[in-house]
Amino acid sequence: MLFDWVKELTTYLPTDFTTHHCLGCGQSTSIRHYWCSTCQQLLTPEITQRCRSCGLPIASGELCGHCISHPPEYDQTFVFDDYRWPLNKLIQHFKHQRQPLLGRALAELFYQQHATLPKGVLCPVPMHWLKKWRRGFNQSEILMQTFAQYYHYDYRELFVKPHASVDLIGLTRAQRRMIVKKNYRLKHDHNLPKRVILVDDVMTTGATLDELAHQLKQAGVSQVHCWIIARTPSPYAG
Repeated sequence: MLFDWVKELTTYLPTDFTTHHCLGCGQSTSIRHYWCSTCQQLLTPEITQRCRSCGLPIASGELCGHCISHPPEYDQTFVFDDYRWPLNKLIQHFKHQRQPLLGRALAELFYQQHATLPKGVLCPVPMHWLKKWRRGFNQSEILMQTFAQYYHYDYRELFVKPHASVDLIGLTRAQRRMIVKKNYRLKHDHNLPKRVILVDDVMTTGATLDELAHQLKQAGVSQVHCWIIARTPSPYAG
């Protein structure tokens, strides 16, 4: 049953690349691929037009109203899809059930959606060392490394997160901005590339990405792009 798809996800996760089973439903596949045709269809993005700046869905034009009135520090955002079922469940399993293979599969979906993008140096959103140790990996690094393989782009870890922060879920944009401003630090400001591509799994208010982009711009970076697997609904609606 299709609705058992997410429930059974962890049961069918392969332990290596020689197992030809769909990561979604466990169905055997005839080729070496992450998804069967049914699950691939479930993961097909529904939104075709997004704000060039923040990646939110828009009806027309290039920018949403908020980015017109309050331009963010980052210049352009590329999104695979909205944070919706089943993508949201896959991301949760990727991060919280230690399934790095899912991260590589999600990065492949992004690449299939955006095969040609402006070149730059990839940079992950950093994670505090203790949280990374507990989880076993930084999900942004998994995505970044996979992107580097697909796009043949260089990557650098330009930021550190010296302080463990409180959970940002449920906080407003202003609250997030106050927290992230003191929680991220650029390692150095010399020999930086002209364009940096920030990589993360989910974009909510964009406060973290905005702060990282601000620090990069202050250090002389010309353009900052964001590559995101999933975009949550607009935090400005209602």
